Amino acid sequence: MSQFFIALTLVLGSLLFITGKKQGLKSLIWIGILLLGLFFIALIQLLLFMFN
Repeated sequence: MSQFFIALTLVLGSLLFITGKKQGLKSLIWIGILLLGLFFIALIQLLLFMFN
């Protein structure tokens, strides 16, 4: 399950990065914030998976 979240984060991150490069710097900042959120969700999932 945690590997799914990591893969999803990577896919979304690459997609958002490609679109962000077309949109400009302002959207890249938002993408960075979103990616950090997704990364923390994946990290929490991983920790929960390890301690179960």
